[in-house]
Amino acid sequence: MVLDATQGTNNIGYVLSTNNGNTVIKDTKITAKEGGKAFDADSGWGNYASNTVELTGESVINGDIEVAFEKKTEGTPSVLKLTSGTLNGNIVLGANADECTVTKSDAFEAAAPADHKWVDNSDGTSTLKPCEYVAQIEGGAKFESLEAAFAAATDGATITLLANSEGNGIIAPQGKFNTTGLTVNFNNFTYTITGPGLAGSTGTKTQAFQLLKDNKITFKNGAIVGNNADVKMMIQNYSDLTLDNMVLDATQGTNNIGYVLSTNFGNTTIKDTKIVAKENGTAFDACTGWGGYTSNNVELTGNSEINGPIEVSFSGAGTAPVLKLTSGTHTGEIVMADGADKATVTKNNDFVQAAPEGYKWVDNGNGTSTLKPCEYICAIGDVKYETLQDAVNAAGTAETTITLLTDAATDGVISGNGVKVPSGSNITFDLNGLTYDASGVTVGSTSTETQGFQLLKNSNITFKNGTLKATSPTAQMVIQNYSNLTLEDVNVDGTGLSGWAYALSNNCGTINLTGSTSITAKEGGRAFDTCKFGDYAIPTVNINTTGVISGPIEATGGKLNIENGKFDVTWVTDSHYAAGDIQITGGVFTEKPAEEYCAEGYVPTFNADPETKANYPYAVKSKDDDVYELIDAENYPFMDLPSDIAVSSVTYKRSFSSTQVGKHQAWFVPMDYTITAGDVANFTFYKIQ
Repeated sequence: MVLDATQGTNNIGYVLSTNNGNTVIKDTKITAKEGGKAFDADSGWGNYASNTVELTGESVINGDIEVAFEKKTEGTPSVLKLTSGTLNGNIVLGANADECTVTKSDAFEAAAPADHKWVDNSDGTSTLKPCEYVAQIEGGAKFESLEAAFAAATDGATITLLANSEGNGIIAPQGKFNTTGLTVNFNNFTYTITGPGLAGSTGTKTQAFQLLKDNKITFKNGAIVGNNADVKMMIQNYSDLTLDNMVLDATQGTNNIGYVLSTNFGNTTIKDTKIVAKENGTAFDACTGWGGYTSNNVELTGNSEINGPIEVSFSGAGTAPVLKLTSGTHTGEIVMADGADKATVTKNNDFVQAAPEGYKWVDNGNGTSTLKPCEYICAIGDVKYETLQDAVNAAGTAETTITLLTDAATDGVISGNGVKVPSGSNITFDLNGLTYDASGVTVGSTSTETQGFQLLKNSNITFKNGTLKATSPTAQMVIQNYSNLTLEDVNVDGTGLSGWAYALSNNCGTINLTGSTSITAKEGGRAFDTCKFGDYAIPTVNINTTGVISGPIEATGGKLNIENGKFDVTWVTDSHYAAGDIQITGGVFTEKPAEEYCAEGYVPTFNADPETKANYPYAVKSKDDDVYELIDAENYPFMDLPSDIAVSSVTYKRSFSSTQVGKHQAWFVPMDYTITAGDVANFTFYKIQ
């Protein structure tokens, strides 16, 4: 058949109008007038319940085909089948046409109407469907995928989501949005990454979004969900990125997201945004220093809510990352990974965030604090402390060993403030071969805060294996002691003191100097005292050391027992001293000790030890030992040998005048000759039978 409205005079609008039944157009030519329709497939009029139209054979349609469903009465939408033939015109969609069914064989050529598309049925036919636009570039085209909108967008564009949607991962190429930038307004909708395609670099296509450097990108007013088991990172960012009023929730959907947001370069602002990590995942990181990405700044601000750890790391190249916790809330810890100690992490002082283990917040004095590594100097077991005072406070009254940490020392020295050990303490300070220098704020009682250590009474304190000194400008004592104190293999160095300068002052308790303990006084100061003070019990100092005591010893009411040691000392007493307060039973001395200081049965004598006699010519020994005693006779000291000793066994060689060169004279006792300490040092003494 041929139906040609262009022939004759007429006003034909529809060459063929179908409203009910089944119409087959086979090997037929239909030609519409200009402005008219070739035919329609229109149902829903009156009592006409259904309408099916098929174009087949070698039909030729010149003009538009209209599809509609009027819904004037009950009925079913129209069905149009374009099986074969030729259409020289458009498919025009009338009322409610999207409810109609329009199909075509895949070989039939027909353009889809605006906002519609042909959807392959996988059986050689396609069905006309409305386009499901999910995004639109402001002032421009609409897109069925956010991925397509990204691809079409140019610098300065705003993409607005039109509906909840899903799709592939998306890459923002380097430098595409580098001037004005790109804004993606999610418009309170959610984009779900389902794949199959994911974003990322070769070998790491596990990301929902990969935002490459030299871009300015803003995501706002919506949510992103990963629903693909291969998704391991929701956003991998290298751009200048702003997240404004977004929700990134890794707990939604099926995924293996380890990092919800990973930032490696650029400037990232997280504002009024909620980020939720999976269990054992990370909310976001601030990482830089690898792959040419040399700087990274991340700020959390607004009413943001972060649930999950925040990780900081630095691989060493370029500038360490900067993390600012300005406002919002964070439920989780800050994880300081490799190189993080070089990063700058700050927070507003009203931002609630615990410092990670090994770090502390240091107030900057401007309403912010900076995260700094703790400078641990000592430990009680596995628990480390930044100051000896912190460790002492933690010890309480329990028996405790506080150990200095080797890693904390500079050239073997740890410097810090003075330490006050309260009454009732039971502490061993293991100096671990190091020197502790009280170089900062000193301690003591009110108005006498001049001490490196103040050890209060009813305490049992031991220092061992190291050196104690106090170089603070206010330090006048290394140790002020009221406790039961043991110094074992310890050097107490008072040379850096000022003022009164007592290396060790003892006002109470029992004090034991053992091992190789040495005490050195500042010039003009005191090595130590044993002093009766106030209502405190009289102190007792017991010395049995192989070390050296250098400087004055002050005995002013306390007790002193010397069993061993090397003493380059002078003796200072006052009215509080009583005979018997000093009891010496051993040791070697640079100056002869007074006999009254020697214990009963002991006397001062020459030091016969060849290793020490040169520097310490005097000793104190028991009268039962073989002794050589210096006595005064007419103000000239001389050797007193018992009369039954064969004096010929002691020979003194001296030169005579030039006429007597080579002649010698035996030294017979008594003789008039001044014996000096130097002389004594040059003698070798033997037991004379």
